[in-house]
Amino acid sequence: PGKFIRVAGYIASEPTSLGYGLAVMVMTAMILCYLSMMPQIFEEVFHQPGYLGLVFALCAGAMAVGAFINIRLVERLGTRVISHRSLTALIILSAVHVVWALLGYETLISFTLLQGLTMMCMAMCTSNFTAIAMEKVGHVAGTAASLQGILQMVGGGLIGLEVAASARLLGCDVANASMYDGSTACWEAIGMA
Repeated sequence: PGKFIRVAGYIASEPTSLGYGLAVMVMTAMILCYLSMMPQIFEEVFHQPGYLGLVFALCAGAMAVGAFINIRLVERLGTRVISHRSLTALIILSAVHVVWALLGYETLISFTLLQGLTMMCMAMCTSNFTAIAMEKVGHVAGTAASLQGILQMVGGGLIGLEVAASARLLGCDVANASMYDGSTACWEAIGMA
């Protein structure tokens, strides 16, 4: 227990590990919130629940495309360049999506396109953020990965639950609002690094 507490303290106090770990936690919250709200979005916003599976698959496919793009570029550009540019693109796309929806232009096609692009950027952010979070804690990699995983899933789950519950109470389109709010929070988290 003493060694574990020392390692946990080191990981929690190492700025890069903590900052990027928190950024992945926020990204996890975004994806969990999105997943939990999909049925409501397709039932109450688009009134087309039959398309949920197709749009879900297209957005997941966009995430896979993001992962493949990342594979092609990471060695050449580096994890920070790719993750920070992807996060910037995610914020811009999310802001455009929020404005588009608030103006009343949202359709199933625009949702699928903007959400797919956002999810592609998210895939490129999270894999690189996770790698960066591990850079300075490699000598305790197993414990660090486990603790960061707990932080990301438990913290992300709690944040996602709160955002989704609040959105349901307010009756707002959480797929747009949570992506925008979560992506800007990521910039704040990695600002610690």
